[in-house]
Amino acid sequence: MKGKLLRGTLHDLIDGDSVVFKLDGGKKMDVRVGGVDVPSNGPRAEAAKGLIRSWIGRRVTVRPSANYTVHSWRPETPAIVTDDDGNNLGVELLKHGTRLPQFPISSAPLLTLSL
Repeated sequence: MKGKLLRGTLHDLIDGDSVVFKLDGGKKMDVRVGGVDVPSNGPRAEAAKGLIRSWIGRRVTVRPSANYTVHSWRPETPAIVTDDDGNNLGVELLKHGTRLPQFPISSAPLLTLSL
């Protein structure tokens, strides 16, 4: 599933860095927003949840960034989440969390530098 573009609606929040995505057609998928880790409790967690709530109902594109799920208690697919205006949920959540370099945060191509 990695790299495949999925279209649908951001349906609900799970916590400060995980959401429920509803695909066109009705199937729901738990998504771990790629590239960011938000604390589970406290003011930063609450601020992140507020941000996610403002995204609920938006049309989004989800691009899974791994062929596996994380969290055994509630499997979530790591993915890049963007809305139809190009806003990136992971980048916005960085205001409230920490960058996780092992997961991509955007699908922007890397620049090649010539020296």
